[in-house]
Amino acid sequence: MTILLNWLFVISAFAIEPMDPKSMCSERMVEKKEIQLCELKTSQLKLDWYAATACHAINDNQKFMKCLKGIAGGEFNIEALNRCVEKVDDSDDSIHSCIVSLKDKRSPASKGAFQTLQIKKKPTSKSK
Repeated sequence: MTILLNWLFVISAFAIEPMDPKSMCSERMVEKKEIQLCELKTSQLKLDWYAATACHAINDNQKFMKCLKGIAGGEFNIEALNRCVEKVDDSDDSIHSCIVSLKDKRSPASKGAFQTLQIKKKPTSKSK
């Protein structure tokens, strides 16, 4: 039981907690002008909060903004995003390419992820 609980803790340690991308700007940027520009861009882009939070793992601010532009309008698999940011010593470029490579790889239920039930009647033949 203890091993199972420890294993669950390790898995949840890498779970991304989504953040509002606009709030990341004040955490990352120093100058007021940069913060305002960042907030403007993040409010204009349609961003997945989980993917944006994964981009937040990138240290360089310019590469962070490039990552946000790269994920705009996309859908993402949360577990796969976790794998992009779980290694702390990864380079900004490897994190960025990992995140962007996952764009639109998610298969939502509305796109046919589940089988549909089809009932087909067999023709009945009446013979005398």
